[in-house]
Amino acid sequence: MFDIDFTALIRMLLPVKLRQPRQISWLGLVLSHLNKVYIEFKNLKSAKLYDINFTGQTIYLNKKLGDMFNCPGIYVESGGYYSPLYLHNKGEDFLSVYLGNVWQSGLSYVSGDFVIYDNYWYGYTGAGNGSNPSADPNAAMGDQIDTFVENSGAAGSGFDFTVNIPETCFVNLSEHDILSLKKTIGYYKLAEMRYEIKTF
Repeated sequence: MFDIDFTALIRMLLPVKLRQPRQISWLGLVLSHLNKVYIEFKNLKSAKLYDINFTGQTIYLNKKLGDMFNCPGIYVESGGYYSPLYLHNKGEDFLSVYLGNVWQSGLSYVSGDFVIYDNYWYGYTGAGNGSNPSADPNAAMGDQIDTFVENSGAAGSGFDFTVNIPETCFVNLSEHDILSLKKTIGYYKLAEMRYEIKTF
């Protein structure tokens, strides 16, 4: 529908007497700026057609974000439903309930800090090295946790969905990429939905 061959168009519109190579070349040069605008229009059209192929559905958002950053491991998951917590009596002999913070990348942990990671609690005996507690030699693993009470800043605290990005991809993202990521999520998500971006 939008395929225009300017050289062929010039030949068709010129009278037969004027269809000389020099005349066609000169008119092609005159129309070169219009041809540049036409190419930009076609590129924009292709980009917009690509965009409207996606919706806010998880499977499409996964594909869109993976394509944007050349990282197929990005995935979106729904915010978890947390059933009410029941604190048992001591005589009921249930596993202990721990009050703790969920480990978060980007935070600095020092000796004496306790965190929850992958259903285990960890105690730091020295400064954390930035990696998750299971890979940090300064984090000593404790018991497996059946239940723990999160604080308001912990994972799953009121987000409708989470965008999970592999750590290997996330470290290569610039500030501009992060803004593009947020803009894309904002474009496709439903209004009033809250989300967080996490690495794994």
